Amino acid sequence: MAQEQSLLCSDLSKSVNEPLYGSAPLTDTWLLLEYPSLYGAKAFEESDLDVHIKSHLATVQKFLPNPRLVLVRRGKDLVSNKINFFLAFSTERQSQLFHVELGSYEELLNIEFEAYLAGKPATLDNLQAEPIFIVCTNGKRDRCCAKYGLPLYDAITSYGQDNVWQSSHVGGHRFAGNLVCLPHGIYYGRIPPEQGIRVIDAYRSRSLVMEYYRGRACYSAAGQAAEYYLRTHTGIVGVDEIHLVEEHELDKDHWSFTFQTSQGKNFQLRIHREVSDYAIFESCTTPEKRVQQSLYELQDIKEAHPAKH
Repeated sequence: MAQEQSLLCSDLSKSVNEPLYGSAPLTDTWLLLEYPSLYGAKAFEESDLDVHIKSHLATVQKFLPNPRLVLVRRGKDLVSNKINFFLAFSTERQSQLFHVELGSYEELLNIEFEAYLAGKPATLDNLQAEPIFIVCTNGKRDRCCAKYGLPLYDAITSYGQDNVWQSSHVGGHRFAGNLVCLPHGIYYGRIPPEQGIRVIDAYRSRSLVMEYYRGRACYSAAGQAAEYYLRTHTGIVGVDEIHLVEEHELDKDHWSFTFQTSQGKNFQLRIHREVSDYAIFESCTTPEKRVQQSLYELQDIKEAHPAKH
C-alpha cells in the first residue's frame, strides 16, 4: 500500500496495465479560450476573468451539446495582442473548428453561439481548416499533467509547431501525458515526448496511432471500446473510415454496436463491462480515494450484412 501511494496516479495506472481505450470524456462541443496566466486547480473558476464573462460562458454551455470549456496558452514568444478563441464541434459525421480573434475578453459577449450551432453561413468566415492540438499541463489540478504533459508539449513545439497549446484539465490525469486532436475530439494518453510529433503527423494525414489511443469523445465509453476493438481487428486506422451505425444498451453492463467501414462492410460487436480486480486512485490529489475501474471487454465481433429493403 505504501509503495502504491508513493506512485503518481499515472504511474500506478500504467503499472496495473489499465487500458487506455474507453476513457475519453464524452464531449461534442469545445470552447477553447486563450488565457496566458497560470492556472489554478479549477482553472476557469479561479481565473481573473470578470464574473459576468464567467456567468455568460456558463449560460452558453447550457444549450451546447456535451460542452467542455478549456483554457489554453502558448509560450511567451507566441503571445500576441489578440486573444484566441476556438469553438469546435466534434460530432462524428461533421467535425468543424472555428477561430475567432478577440480584442478583449468582453467580446466573448458578442459571439452568436446559436449561429455556430445552427451552421449559419455567416459563421463560415471563421471556419479553420488547420487542426489544433491541446496538451494538458495543469499541474495544479494533478502533478502528472505537469510531469508528463510539459515534456510532451515542449517536445512537440521544438519541431516548430505553433498550433499546439497547453491546456487546463481535459479529463484523465492518470493517463498523462494527454493530447487531444481537434476538431475530431480524438484523445491520446501516455504519449512519450519523442512520440508526440508522430501522433500529430498521423492526425494531419487523418490516421490514428492505436498504442496511445484513448478514444473519440463523441462516442460513449463502451462505444470507444467497440471502435478500438474493431480497428485492431481490421487494421483500419483512418479517422474517417469507420462510422457508428447503431448502438443498443442491452442492460447496464452489455451493449451491441454496428459500425460501417468506408468499404461498405458492416460489423457487429458486443461489449461487456466488468469491474477491475484492482482499485487505484484517479488523481494524485486524492490518494486515499481508491476506485475500481470499469473495463470494457469484447464478447463478440462479426461481419454483418445490411438488411435488405
